[in-house]
Amino acid sequence: MSTHLRFPEDQFIGKDGKEFMAAVVPLNIRPPEDAPSYRKKVPIQAVRMDGPFQVETSEGPLMCRDGWLCWDARGYPYPVSADEFELIYEVEEA
Repeated sequence: MSTHLRFPEDQFIGKDGKEFMAAVVPLNIRPPEDAPSYRKKVPIQAVRMDGPFQVETSEGPLMCRDGWLCWDARGYPYPVSADEFELIYEVEEA
């Protein structure tokens, strides 16, 4: 059984210039006690970046002050901060 959360919505403008409503999730939100745990199914590829960088993602540009440039299973790039990367990822053994 999955837990569904609801948050207040706000109005945004998409890349296409059209307005849309989306939930605004606060930074200090914690998962519910009964939320299931998930693990990624596939390994990713990543390289350490020197200094701040911006990645053009399908969700729009994302800025990273210090971290890793990663590619998901579909080959799309995304940034991960250095501390988050060290917490989540480890080198896959061949």
